[in-house]
Amino acid sequence: MNNNIDFKIDFVIPWVDGSDKSWTCKKNSYIKKNNDGTSEERFRDFGTLKYLLRSIEKYADWVHKIFLITDHQVPNWLHLNEKIVVIDHNEYIPVEVLPTFNSNVIELNVWRIEELSEHFVLLNDDLLFIKNTQKKDFFSPDGKPKDIAAQSILMPRDDFTHIAVNNLSLINNSFDKHIWLLNNWKTAFNFRNGIILNILSLLVSPLPYFTRFYDPHIAVSYKKKNFIKIWNMFPEQLKLTNQNKFREINEVSHWLVRYFQIVSGQISPRSHNFSKYYDISQVENIKRELRNPKHYMIVLNDANLNSTSYEQGLKTVQLLDIFLNKRSQFEKRR
Repeated sequence: MNNNIDFKIDFVIPWVDGSDKSWTCKKNSYIKKNNDGTSEERFRDFGTLKYLLRSIEKYADWVHKIFLITDHQVPNWLHLNEKIVVIDHNEYIPVEVLPTFNSNVIELNVWRIEELSEHFVLLNDDLLFIKNTQKKDFFSPDGKPKDIAAQSILMPRDDFTHIAVNNLSLINNSFDKHIWLLNNWKTAFNFRNGIILNILSLLVSPLPYFTRFYDPHIAVSYKKKNFIKIWNMFPEQLKLTNQNKFREINEVSHWLVRYFQIVSGQISPRSHNFSKYYDISQVENIKRELRNPKHYMIVLNDANLNSTSYEQGLKTVQLLDIFLNKRSQFEKRR
């Protein structure tokens, strides 16, 4: 049952194997300065892609196509079939931009993938489906992306915050916050947002400009045409982002497209409990979640790990091999 949703929905998953010596040599040859965008952890692979694909087969088998985006890399265990397609950077990113090691460039250009359906979901390889999902969990029957329109505030603590400010600056210069609230109050203060997010939204609503939207680290539902609209609205900012080989503080991200979908009234509310964020080192919490899922998806973030938490992260991967132990159609048979 998918509530009469008959349109196709694709998944897009960018992936990189940071341990690949040939790729690492190429990446290092383009580094001119060390910053957050060039850090090793940004390209680290914990091997979770295999389990994401297993979870898709188990809990989201309604997906039409899975596009795995890589830079001349293919997992040695991957079995290609009619449902999964490997897309190299040079197949959709403008040639003058390549090579790129910038996730924002890789994600902001996905609309150029010719075979990509109008409705698609952008995922990272640190996500997992842990309960049965349906198309309606990602799009409404009339094609609106499922999302949360709760407002939030920026709390600067790293370079990434600059990118969020850049996104918001473009939105604030193009949309009137109070007109949006007037026309979309049922979405902005929807019961699915939860009490805390609604209270925060209420507190920041009197301010004249958007301060941020709640940004769950989760699969994001998109319409392909909205990427094209953003490229037409802000060509200079997008071209500037494209020029950066690594993530820089002067660029924008795919969240700009997400914000556009929200402020243009295109989304359908989704529960804030749809997903849960974990550090990959939180082994016991993740084990409890896998045994008794309270959410549909979880995030296994591997940023800021020390030697101890890295070892805990490896234990989490071992857990995944227990709870998602059935090889999927996307894996080679031994």
